[in-house]
Amino acid sequence: MSSREYGNPGVHHGRTGIFREVVRAAVLIIFVTACRTTFLEAGTRDGITIRAIPSWVSTVRIPGADPDFSPAAGEGSSYLLVDEQYDVASLTWFYHVAVKVLGPTGLQELSTLKITYAPSYNRASVHYVRVRRNGLIHDLLSRQTFNILQRENSLEYNLYDGRLTGVLLLEDVRPGDTLEYAYSVRGQNPIFGGKFLGSFEMRYSIPIQLRYCRLRVPAGRTIEITADTPYTLPKPADEGGHSTYVWREKNVPALTMEEDVPSWYDPYPRIRLSEFHSWQDVAGWARDVYAASRSETGGLEEVVDRLRADHPTPEEYACAALTFVQDEIRYFGIEVGQSSHRPTSPAKVLKQRFGDCKDKSLLLCALLEGAGIAADPVLVNSWKRAEIVVDHPWPLAFDHVVVRIGLDGEEYFVDPTETLERGPLTGRCMALETKGLVVGEGSDGLVDIHPREGVSSREQYEEYFRITDFSRPVELEVVSKFYGARANYARNFFGRRTAKELEKIGYEYYSGEYDGVHTLEPMRVEEDDTVGNTFTLSERYSIDSFWTRSATINRKQAAVYATLVRRLLGGLPDEGRTVPLGINHPRSIEYVTFVDFPEPWDVEDDASFVNNEAFQFTYSLTGAGNRVKIEYGYTTLTDRVPPESFRKYEADVTSALSNIGTIFTKYPDGIMSFTPVFFILTGALLLGGFFPIRRAVRLRKAGADPPEPDAGSPAESTTPAGGDTPVIEQSPTVDDPAEEEDPDSPPADPVVPAPVPEGISGFLLLPAMGLIFRPLVNMVEMGDFIALFNSGRWDALTTESGEGYMPYFGALIGAEYFLNGALILFGVVAAIYFFRKLKEAPRLMIILIIAGPALFLLDALVVDHLQYAVTAVQGDDSTDLVRDLLSVIIWVPYFLTSKRVKNTFVR
Repeated sequence: MSSREYGNPGVHHGRTGIFREVVRAAVLIIFVTACRTTFLEAGTRDGITIRAIPSWVSTVRIPGADPDFSPAAGEGSSYLLVDEQYDVASLTWFYHVAVKVLGPTGLQELSTLKITYAPSYNRASVHYVRVRRNGLIHDLLSRQTFNILQRENSLEYNLYDGRLTGVLLLEDVRPGDTLEYAYSVRGQNPIFGGKFLGSFEMRYSIPIQLRYCRLRVPAGRTIEITADTPYTLPKPADEGGHSTYVWREKNVPALTMEEDVPSWYDPYPRIRLSEFHSWQDVAGWARDVYAASRSETGGLEEVVDRLRADHPTPEEYACAALTFVQDEIRYFGIEVGQSSHRPTSPAKVLKQRFGDCKDKSLLLCALLEGAGIAADPVLVNSWKRAEIVVDHPWPLAFDHVVVRIGLDGEEYFVDPTETLERGPLTGRCMALETKGLVVGEGSDGLVDIHPREGVSSREQYEEYFRITDFSRPVELEVVSKFYGARANYARNFFGRRTAKELEKIGYEYYSGEYDGVHTLEPMRVEEDDTVGNTFTLSERYSIDSFWTRSATINRKQAAVYATLVRRLLGGLPDEGRTVPLGINHPRSIEYVTFVDFPEPWDVEDDASFVNNEAFQFTYSLTGAGNRVKIEYGYTTLTDRVPPESFRKYEADVTSALSNIGTIFTKYPDGIMSFTPVFFILTGALLLGGFFPIRRAVRLRKAGADPPEPDAGSPAESTTPAGGDTPVIEQSPTVDDPAEEEDPDSPPADPVVPAPVPEGISGFLLLPAMGLIFRPLVNMVEMGDFIALFNSGRWDALTTESGEGYMPYFGALIGAEYFLNGALILFGVVAAIYFFRKLKEAPRLMIILIIAGPALFLLDALVVDHLQYAVTAVQGDDSTDLVRDLLSVIIWVPYFLTSKRVKNTFVR
């Protein structure tokens, strides 16, 4: 029996299905005997028999064209017929397939036939391999032979099963051909005592035009038939002393495996066939299989005595025996024939120092029983775990073996195939809810295997960001600590890595989060406490680009995230999903981030708590002096989310993700910030300009003239309403005759009128230049936003599941674009009025001058209000705002009082 693969078995990331693997790899992996560890023996004249179809087989013809059937889009082949039939009396399985080659892809897939078989107990017969082309049948089997190879595909899992592979290269197969082949396999693994086992897989990841399944049962034998939804048990037909059951389905649709499903979830419906009628039958079979091997314990006395001498108490001895089997007996299984389920004797396993899960489990039982401690092997399913209860009672329900230890009235379920486990016995028990079948006296059904309560199995991460200067690289120190079962995992994963491998793991993790990461001290094992069972790692880095400039406002920002928690929370169900969502369970994580600044950094304390049926999430933010502390907690409660809970789960995950990141903002030094002080000073500037503006407005409304010139100075020239000739007015002398004009005196010089200021010149050239260049500057500034839309930052800021999600950020950017665009258009209109010297130009210029700082202040208020994370402000690049406010103070009075303005804009 094969042990599970190493790694977390909590979540599948998609599966193509057994039949899909056959098609895609052009490998016909045939399920001989329902044990699923035995494959078809095929052969050529070197051993495979070429025979006629057995007489008991019911002939099924290839279906004709059906307008309701079409192959999957993009496929290179179309499966017309998949025909399987079992004969219980002869333990023979018949397989018949017809597939049409549609194009080059299908040609590549189907032109090589591979048949894998175990030669110890199967006999395979190939009936035909032929091609139908243009109404003619071409026999491919008569002129070709198989090449026999020993490939041992299971060696990567440290398993040797002795199977051979027959490879047949099909000649002259063309697009448009229909390839048809048939063969049968007789015999099954004798480990099952002659009892029949089999199954039909009814759906695949490709469509099938006709799916045909038939079971032939002789009189006197009873087969338990278990059919998954939507299939049912058909009414049997009597065929010459045999009962036959037929399942026939046309136009079988393809079934696609969803991503991120629980490990136990299998969407492919099956019909299971077995002569085992109950779990009690399976328990009796298992006792018989293990009995002979379990009695052979000679040669273990030396190991038992040594372990007892060094570990006198029963619990200490149990831990020592478990460690011995885990670490000193390497995992390797020889599973030829009956060895697929029958364990090797403990004495032989000890001598050879290797074995698979059942071998190591039986050796541990023998060592424990040698010290008077009760122990039994337990059959489990490493993927289905507790969901095995919905399976049919048969030996094929199990794929792994563990051990139950009875000690002081308590039961401990441990896995001898794990390695580098440490700590007390309670902390080394299986961490997942499981059901198993005990191989021992009195066992007649499945038992519950519960994780031990009160056992600490968690992980803790501490990150220290040390900022000594805002213009220098930031130092990051990380301490990772694992407890209980997670310490066992970390010890097994990290403890086996070389220093170079550890350095690469740490660097790749943080360089994926920050730019300009340099390793100061590579990841290393800081402490391995085998008594308390804790495992600690440490690492240290330098980050050159910790601070980045904001895309919208001239300020620096830095973001820190609980990356691991974010990844574990990341899998949200797609719209319309109808299958459970798998969760990586069990996980209990504490993630703490400290950020040390070179100056006091004020933050507003914050906290949140999310309680979902599948997980719990906590978040808190606190600050004191120069340090900010962010704490996260994430604990899973189950390994699945059912479809009816998707809506609440998605809402709770989104709520948790909204707090998963923290952004710190640093404004340039020496510039005011958007703080109360900033708004007070801004108000002072506005008030400072208010009074001269108000005075100018009052003067304009009152129609007041400028002060009269001093006595003796020339009078100002005026122009009568009726003409263009200037009239020179003189002040007549009324009271002083001495002032009368002497007629004999020479004429006085004429009084020359003062020049009239008008036209776009003088100071008026400055706003004219601004009207020309300001729209161009505004358009360039709007162009800076393009990078935000063309990168992943937009999704990260506007998607609720994004890393830096900001509520209303998309609306804010839209308003920014609208207002800035409106301002540019308004500037163009003002420029037209200005250069055409229209009367409304001064008023438009005043509105344009005031609009700049007004929009700036409004934008600042909205941005600060919507900032979702910590915005600890240390200054603000408000140079533009100060400039605009000075413009208001200078240019608004100018446009209200200037004579040049009055004389120029007259049209």
